[in-house]
Amino acid sequence: MAKSTRWRRAARQAGGTQRLRRAGPRSIAAPPPELSRRATVRLEMLDWHRSHGGSVSRTARHFGYARPTVYRWLGRFDRHRLESLEDRSSRPARRRRPTWTLAELTAVRRLRERYPRWGKDKLAVLLRRDGIRLSVSMVGRILARLRRAVRTYDPSGVMAFARALTS
Repeated sequence: MAKSTRWRRAARQAGGTQRLRRAGPRSIAAPPPELSRRATVRLEMLDWHRSHGGSVSRTARHFGYARPTVYRWLGRFDRHRLESLEDRSSRPARRRRPTWTLAELTAVRRLRERYPRWGKDKLAVLLRRDGIRLSVSMVGRILARLRRAVRTYDPSGVMAFARALTS
C-alpha cells in the first residue's frame, strides 16, 4: 500500500472531521559529530552497501570484512545518531569485586614487606601457618592490587592503602 493511500485511510478512520497534519520540517539540526577514522570507514561501507543493491555478501567481499561484521554494523547503525558507528567499550559490564577482608589484605601486605622477593605461593604457605586460609590466586590478586596502590602512592601511604581496599 502506498504511503499516500495509508494517509487517506488514516484520515477516514479519524472521522473525517479532524484533519491529520503531517509533521512539518524538522528544526535545524545540530552539526554532524566528528567521527573517528574507523567510524568514517564504516559509514562509507554502509553508504556503498546501500548504493550497490544492499547485498551483504557483495559488501563484505568488496571491503574485505566477514558477513557477520557487515550485519553487525547494519544492525547498530542509526542514521539519526552517527555516533552509533563508533567503537564500543570492551570493558565488561560487571567486574569481579574483591572478596578479601581488611585483615587478610593487611596480613599479605605485612608478609610482602618482610619477604619482598617471595611470590604468591610462598606467601600463601606463610599465611596458612598464621591461620589465614587464602588461595594462591587470591594472594596473587591481593598483591596485584597492592602493586597498583603503590603506583598511585601518596607520601602518607594511607590513601593508597584505602584505595587498595575499596577499588
